[in-house]
Amino acid sequence: MAIAKYPKGKDGYFQAKVWDGTYTENGVKHRVTVRTKKSSRALEEMVRNRDILKESKASVQEYARTWLEICKHDVELNTKAMYRRIIDVHMDILKSVPISSIRKTDVR
Repeated sequence: MAIAKYPKGKDGYFQAKVWDGTYTENGVKHRVTVRTKKSSRALEEMVRNRDILKESKASVQEYARTWLEICKHDVELNTKAMYRRIIDVHMDILKSVPISSIRKTDVR
């Protein structure tokens, strides 16, 4: 018999904390609680389908700039300058591509 990936809680719900694609002010991933009474498999499907992700209209280049400010705020100045140059020069062609249109299979 298969083992459930998500065990049933005392309240009768299957529950998981899932990253919704955004960050908090501190740069920590923002997680939301996903719950269902159906089954562990139903919860797994909800998590896999990523129905909880927020749709973003930001471009890939805007996302990279936000990533630099939030996640790399404490790196050395030269390293930050290197990241800015990569974003401004090499990611210039991605300034009109929305981040929500990029899929895992597009990046190799």
